[in-house]
Amino acid sequence: MNRDGFSLLDIIIGLFLFSVGMLAVMKMQWLAIELNGAARLRSQAAFLAEQRMEELLRLDYPLVGSGTESLPPHTVTWSALGGTGHKVIDLTVTWTGRGDQELSLSSIRGDLQ
Repeated sequence: MNRDGFSLLDIIIGLFLFSVGMLAVMKMQWLAIELNGAARLRSQAAFLAEQRMEELLRLDYPLVGSGTESLPPHTVTWSALGGTGHKVIDLTVTWTGRGDQELSLSSIRGDLQ
């Protein structure tokens, strides 16, 4: 810096550094928005899985079976396999968001009769 003020080179370097900083902030903001959307989809999947599992556990024992339900962007799939007196219920929720995602729950349903 001379007595007359900033030189053109000082201003160009300052603008360049400011631009690099702003690009970094924009990238960080974009990533935060993207991850927030992914977290929202995962929360919805957990809610759907818990809700369907509770419904399956409340059903009468002979009615517990297998099935699939499409709730875009999620797909809920469950199977109930078992022997005498109990069924193992495996439930999976799949969706696409930052690649293929999956959330699974398992439970055992006993025949109380």
